[in-house]
Amino acid sequence: MYTRFLFSRSPYSFDNVKAYKELKKIIDNGNYDAVHCHTPMGAVVTRLAAKSARKSGTKVIYTAHGFHFYKGASKKLAFVLPC
Repeated sequence: MYTRFLFSRSPYSFDNVKAYKELKKIIDNGNYDAVHCHTPMGAVVTRLAAKSARKSGTKVIYTAHGFHFYKGASKKLAFVLPC
């Protein structure tokens, strides 16, 4: 099972605030061993949302898939995978 969230490259985007709130609720209510991210901004937002879960052992993993820091890059997705 996975859940998709929209993140924006801009740290000031409301999409990131919305994703943070949704992620925090899911991560706090679940008992996840790991959360896997695929974009730089998704990884930052997810690490913030998982702050309390990380203290109890949940790992946040980020896998880089190319160059995200270029002009005109589109919004990316991240997934929450229960282990």
